[in-house]
Amino acid sequence: MSRKSKRDMTPEELAELKAEDERAMEAARELRARREAVQGPAPIDNRLHRELPLAKVAYGLIASTVFAYAVSRLGVYLGNSSLESFASIATTLLFLTSFIVWFVSRHQAKKLTREARGE
Repeated sequence: MSRKSKRDMTPEELAELKAEDERAMEAARELRARREAVQGPAPIDNRLHRELPLAKVAYGLIASTVFAYAVSRLGVYLGNSSLESFASIATTLLFLTSFIVWFVSRHQAKKLTREARGE
């Protein structure tokens, strides 16, 4: 069946399309439930991870990295090589720091998730 726009469809075609979408959503929910049953619970509780102080620091570092990158690009556009150089170095150091902090916080969250589940 070729796809028409919803404006051009009859009420019966719209009802059939809606029923088809519902069947697809139900099949997706069933597949997701099966996958989760096989894999088990996630090793890290994301809600818990987002509440950790180190995760919050990592978000701030990522925001600072984006700002430093914007400043380095500004240095390029203005032709100011020292601004570009310092901001590029700062961008690299901030990125590496945020990467390390993020993974340390993930490790903490994994340990706390295990403790919370009683493993």
